[in-house]
Amino acid sequence: MADNANLDGTLLARAAARAASWPHMFAWVLARYQEINNLTDAALCAQLACSAHTLNQLRLCGRPDPDPAEFAIDVQRVAERVGLDAGRLAEIVREVDAHTAFTGANRGTVAPPFLSTPGMLKAARDREEENGPQETGEEQQKTDHEDHED
Repeated sequence: MADNANLDGTLLARAAARAASWPHMFAWVLARYQEINNLTDAALCAQLACSAHTLNQLRLCGRPDPDPAEFAIDVQRVAERVGLDAGRLAEIVREVDAHTAFTGANRGTVAPPFLSTPGMLKAARDREEENGPQETGEEQQKTDHEDHED
């Protein structure tokens, strides 16, 4: 019986390692996270409060859909499946997505699937008003001051 458990663990680890090259898998996200934060598997297990076996199970899950309507649901499902904290998993995915988006833009590389999804970085964009850009408070004060000098 112990031989089957070792074989299952070995196969799971091999499959998880292979999945790290597929951007649609959690393995890819976790590999980038470990790279960004210079973490070993043991350190990542400590952060997630899980075993190496659970970490490999997580790696074989699909990454969450970046669409805000689906993201939370996907993260919750994965977290429930492997018994981990959904909030912590969401933080990891968002950190990797942000890091990849910014470093990819600086290098001129193509972002992996999901990172080019419209709306991913909307919060970082400036919006222009329909009537054009508005004056800042300092510009408005200068204009008011010039009007009074006449």
